[in-house]
Amino acid sequence: MYFIQKTNMIGFDLDELIKLYENAKTDELFKELNKSAINLNNFQDNKLKQNEIADRIVNNGLKKKEEIEIFIAIDACLAFYKKDSKICFVLRSGVKKDDIKIAKLEDLKNIVEEKTLTDFAIFSDDGLRQFQLKQYKNNLDTDSLFNFIKDKVYGHGHNSDNINFIFLLQGSGGLIQYIDYKKLKEKIESLNFSFSSQILILYNEQNKFNVINQIYPKLATCRKEITDKYLSGEF
Repeated sequence: MYFIQKTNMIGFDLDELIKLYENAKTDELFKELNKSAINLNNFQDNKLKQNEIADRIVNNGLKKKEEIEIFIAIDACLAFYKKDSKICFVLRSGVKKDDIKIAKLEDLKNIVEEKTLTDFAIFSDDGLRQFQLKQYKNNLDTDSLFNFIKDKVYGHGHNSDNINFIFLLQGSGGLIQYIDYKKLKEKIESLNFSFSSQILILYNEQNKFNVINQIYPKLATCRKEITDKYLSGEF
């Protein structure tokens, strides 16, 4: 555990966050692990099982926003960045570093600031990347997704170069293949954003790949094959 004073964040290694889940017997992750007859010791090395459990947890809908953000940071986003990256969260105002004692996930949730643009961040030797996570549960088509992005980003007056958006696709109508990312990028560019933050689309492809598509400011894609080992990489 370490601190980024400039942004008032607390950061963890992947192993540290996994340990917090292990100590929280009532959390959704632990319940799903019990159902799957798998323990935390081999969970982080079994990417296929991670993906299966992640889908189950997210699709069932966690009750608390912080749990979703923490789990997505662990399960999906870190797979696209360096394996030794840190996962970071903004501390609540008034929380003193020397007073923090975190033994389980609930302790972390109690000190994380909810009313902030940054849901989580990934820190590595490349610097700090801050993210705001949005769950997309509508139809999987280009126009519907564009309208959702427009509402969540443009409609709320977002104007920061420091915060990147991740849209997690969980829609039930249509198919992911129906989404035209080139057209989506063109429609987003027509909004004339005044920031250079990344807008990213995250989804699981038939339990074979984790995919992140960048649609702003440029068009790019990163696909990681799901194997029995935790994948690391850069996007």
